[in-house]
Amino acid sequence: MVFKSKMDVWMAIPIWALIVMFCRMLYVAIVQVSIIGMILALIVICFIGAIWFHTRYIIKHELLIIRCGWMKQTINIKDIRSIRKTTNPFVAPSLSIRRIEISYNQYKTAQISPKEESAFIKQLKEIHLNIEYRK
Repeated sequence: MVFKSKMDVWMAIPIWALIVMFCRMLYVAIVQVSIIGMILALIVICFIGAIWFHTRYIIKHELLIIRCGWMKQTINIKDIRSIRKTTNPFVAPSLSIRRIEISYNQYKTAQISPKEESAFIKQLKEIHLNIEYRK
């Protein structure tokens, strides 16, 4: 099952500002016939666009797969100890500040922001009943 990320305005503004800025740089590079400039602008546009359009959380068998652009993290659902709500503003594979923090293994955590949060948590708990949920 695939869950998309929530998308907050505070994340949309800088991401789209960067995309527009690099599109402008791409245009200038095309006009000036700067191959290096075109390649660099296209790489950055693709990287930032992939974050915006491809941040999702996939539950497949007993695995939670966290996708953010081209980055991928896999967590065994049986290793998840607890889930709690958080508003930590630090970097995470999330497009929202309203997140859930997943604690797994001994001291590892992942912060994500599934759009359908309750359905996501329900799906995890169906696979692993011992997950503690703290609001």
